[in-house]
Formats: sequence, structure tokens, C-alpha cells
Amino acid sequence: METDLNSQDRKDLDKFIKFFALKTVQVIVQARLGEKIC
Repeated sequence: METDLNSQDRKDLDKFIKFFALKTVQVIVQARLGEKIC
């Protein structure tokens, strides 16, 4: 079984991590400001 991620998988994973990080930051900022940003 191949343990190394191919470039496509790595790209998708990278995109997902960046998206998840951005969402997490937005949630934290919203919680601190006490307002919803859609």
C-alpha cells in the first residue's frame, strides 16, 4: 500500500486545511465580537 500522498491528494488536503483554518479563525472572531458574519 502506498503511504505517500500523490500531488493531487496533497493539494486537496492543503486546500482543506486552509479552508478549515479560515473557518476556525472566523468562528473565533465572531465569538469575540459577538456578531455573525455570513
